[in-house]
Amino acid sequence: MQHRRGGSWNHATGNDSTVSGGSFNQATGLNSSVAGGQSNAARGDWSTIAGGFLNFTSGPYSFAAGYAAYADQQQCFVFANWSSQTQASCLSATNIARFLLDHGLSVDYYAPRSDGGGTRYVYFGDLSANATIATWNGAYLSDAGVWVNASSSKTRKTDFRPVDVQAVLHEVARLPITTWRYKEGEGDVRHIGPMAEDFWAAFHIGYGDTTIADLDARGVALASIQGLHQLVQEKDREIAELKRKLEVIEARLGLH
Repeated sequence: MQHRRGGSWNHATGNDSTVSGGSFNQATGLNSSVAGGQSNAARGDWSTIAGGFLNFTSGPYSFAAGYAAYADQQQCFVFANWSSQTQASCLSATNIARFLLDHGLSVDYYAPRSDGGGTRYVYFGDLSANATIATWNGAYLSDAGVWVNASSSKTRKTDFRPVDVQAVLHEVARLPITTWRYKEGEGDVRHIGPMAEDFWAAFHIGYGDTTIADLDARGVALASIQGLHQLVQEKDREIAELKRKLEVIEARLGLH
């Protein structure tokens, strides 16, 4: 079988394996390849190391790049770039892609910015203060695990319409509320709440009859509280008026 070798102190000993360049690299798996870098070892059949330093593949069809990336399972992709020499493996899982970097990962898209990033992005990392996940529209997941919406300011909204909070309260009172489980994904975990179809039929807000947006559910809850507060105030006024009339009657009867 043909073995191709470039660079210095490289070894391509697997059938149809290739080392394109760099130094002290090995390609010993069947049809394995190392593109370059130093001290990399592609031992898995059909595995590839794109370059870097101290990377290793042992799983078939695996891929490694960066610094101390260990693609040790079948069809595993590991891109490691820790500043420290910390080995990054596939966590004993096949068919997994892992990106390990000191400051996380950014996925940029839509249109290029002058700095080379995208006008839209999702960033996972620590460069945005108190944001484990940051997005181009300003929404983020805080380091405490709280999702913060970016679109709550009135400056980003239009077409305001008043809400009949009594009507909302009436619909909430009629809204079927049950506990339930998802058919897949959560086992025996139970939740409580309305069905999307009933929510849509009652309020016609949101994205249709198969979803309930969290902000809409909170809005309905707050409107219901306001509606209930109005009822309580009305009852308080009625009670106060009845007490006043009773005091008048008692006074006439000399009961004071």
